[in-house]
Amino acid sequence: MPRVKRISRDMKRGMAARDKLLGKGWDKRPSVMQELFPEMHEMANEVLFGRLWSRTKGFPMRYRSMITIATLIALGKTDELRAHMKHGMHVGLTKQQVLEIILHEAFYAGWPAAVSALRIAKDVFAQVEAEAPAKPKRSRRAGRRRA
Repeated sequence: MPRVKRISRDMKRGMAARDKLLGKGWDKRPSVMQELFPEMHEMANEVLFGRLWSRTKGFPMRYRSMITIATLIALGKTDELRAHMKHGMHVGLTKQQVLEIILHEAFYAGWPAAVSALRIAKDVFAQVEAEAPAKPKRSRRAGRRRA
């Protein structure tokens, strides 16, 4: 009889956290981690997302995203920074908040790190805007009153 793997509570929480950060369907897009090292991917789901990102003590997910973005800027980890800027916007960060993090880091992590982050932010903002559902356009006449 084949053994069925039981999904832990932390794994379920981790997958729910990733749904919030990455959007539904993230698990359908294979990552390099899934392809090359599935055990690492499983650990990320269960521990990183299931225990850390899902914590309700202290910080909501949006604040954790701000901390992560600031850390990645300081460390110069541009590939992950691009992903986490987008994830931060999925959990409610605004463009202005991302820009404020970059400004703050300019003085703590250095000007070159901040300028690199601005280039990434420009691309991320355009990508997020392009993926957003189109807002219905109001006709000019819709707002006019008849005299």
